[in-house]
Amino acid sequence: MTELPRAALAWAGCFDAREDERAGILALPTATWQSDAATLLRLAATHRAGNATPGLSLEYVAAAAQCEGAPAWAGPVGAVLRADALRALGRPAEAAAALDEARSGLESRRLDLGDRLRLSGVVHVREGIAAALSSDFPAAMAALERGRELVADLPSVHAEATGMLALIAFLVGRLDDARTLLATIRSTASGTALLPAAATGALLAIETGAAEAHLEEIAAARASAAGTEYHALLTAAHAVALEAAGRPDSVTRALWDLDAAAGSDAATARFLGLSAWLAVQAGARQIAPALAALDGIDPDPAHSVCPAAWRARLYLDTGDCHRALAELAPCVALGPAHAMRTLVYVLAVSAAAYAGLRDTVSADETFARALDLAALTGLRRYIVTLPPTALAELLGRAAGSALPEASQRVVSDVAGMLPADPTAPQPLLSPRERLVLRHLAEGESQHRIAWLLSVSHNTVKTQIRSVYRKLEVDSRQAAVERGRVLGFVE
Repeated sequence: MTELPRAALAWAGCFDAREDERAGILALPTATWQSDAATLLRLAATHRAGNATPGLSLEYVAAAAQCEGAPAWAGPVGAVLRADALRALGRPAEAAAALDEARSGLESRRLDLGDRLRLSGVVHVREGIAAALSSDFPAAMAALERGRELVADLPSVHAEATGMLALIAFLVGRLDDARTLLATIRSTASGTALLPAAATGALLAIETGAAEAHLEEIAAARASAAGTEYHALLTAAHAVALEAAGRPDSVTRALWDLDAAAGSDAATARFLGLSAWLAVQAGARQIAPALAALDGIDPDPAHSVCPAAWRARLYLDTGDCHRALAELAPCVALGPAHAMRTLVYVLAVSAAAYAGLRDTVSADETFARALDLAALTGLRRYIVTLPPTALAELLGRAAGSALPEASQRVVSDVAGMLPADPTAPQPLLSPRERLVLRHLAEGESQHRIAWLLSVSHNTVKTQIRSVYRKLEVDSRQAAVERGRVLGFVE
């Protein structure tokens, strides 16, 4: 990585300022810092870090604009800092105008080529962040990638762009890309710049069933985001973590805070929060309010959260599987045009709907496609939000089928993420009982089954009695026939 030229260090410091620098600046003689544009802008930047106070940041930027003899870079840098504060205050249109002003300043001021390119990169990154927070992911990716190339020697700006790109990758279902991007963030970055990475890291942990272990970490990141444009995003990520950890009451409290924190450009945060709330509502079988909340909501451009998929999921709890499939038909037709995350969920919900209609062939084929995509992307969490009985049935049949090893790992991972609630509905037959039933259907004797499964004869006898009891039959033939009706036997 090339070193930043000494002449650029003054303005570059405005984009990695720390809260603890504020006291040192204010301890200087008043006449020194109040009349120096560079120092005022650095002071403004400290109000974006820690317990951010964007209103004060605006005041210091305004004061810097009144200083005489300001360096050529002060105008564009001040406009970027003003845009940051306005975005944090929920005024996206004014923030966009400030970035336009910064770009105009770069074109009209006498700056050397290196400064102009780097500051242009900062503007691109800030535009990308704004687009990402409002769920315009295609525009966000284009701006962030372009800006990231130009700020390679500005660690904090580079880290902020990288963290936001990782978040977008996660939201559209490219988890491996998200992890790879996070691994490239340099340890020299700090403060607000790391908040997008913190949100992404927490969401990745939730996806693999480690929500409980990361609750304190995400709560701390949420607290450090107070007063910044990332507060709504971190609040939503915290709500997702609380839902995954089985704390529905805490989810509700977090979402109250999200309503207060979310500005008009916080669509990404609202979509994340909505997914957590819908999962809680579905778990509590509060179907009517959940469906009402989805009315009039359009998906984001990448369909990272798809209202149609959630409506179909809720219809499963009403028993209206036909309506669920009808709701999903356009989504299935879109195929890869959906975000990968959504497509996995669409297929999983479709499989549950087919299972509810006792069409086990379509259910298993569709679930196998969902598992294949989940194995490819690393996605797991959304599958867990299927109705427990339907999911247990799908997992049970998948566990006893000839799926690829990667898909079987998904089955195991999802099963491990299910809540350990003894009162929750259980699958009719365990995976081992289904295997025993299949051997009975093939005409194998009890001794032969014991040999095939490497268990004792008495164990097989116990499992067969359990199969008969659960299927409410009293003979091998009746068990096999009942098993065929229920889809346990081909």
